[in-house]
Amino acid sequence: MSGTYKLYYRALFGIPIHDPSCPFVLAPKDIVKQLIPQLGVLSQGFWWEFVARVWSSGYSIEELPITHRLRAAGQTQVYRLRKLPRIGWTHITGLMQIWQNYRHVAAKNTGAGTGGL
Repeated sequence: MSGTYKLYYRALFGIPIHDPSCPFVLAPKDIVKQLIPQLGVLSQGFWWEFVARVWSSGYSIEELPITHRLRAAGQTQVYRLRKLPRIGWTHITGLMQIWQNYRHVAAKNTGAGTGGL
């Protein structure tokens, strides 16, 4: 399911990174301040949204490889089977909302009626 979501994400935004959910981010304070008012569409996918908005705003992104370790103990409390349909729907519609917003802004900024990202 996560792989399908990542394909959808890449199709919408074309961001050339491997893990848009990674919370290890270093960004200039002025960029973060500019984006804060726009954030909040993906309540359980903050980093997916942050990366999409950074990229869609025209900023460059550099990805450094990291090595993930297996979980030492316990299970995720967020992505339980009963929560997945709502989370999935929220994320898919949220990404579409973010994409449409930036598509509209890009068209307005270029003066074209069909601008895209």
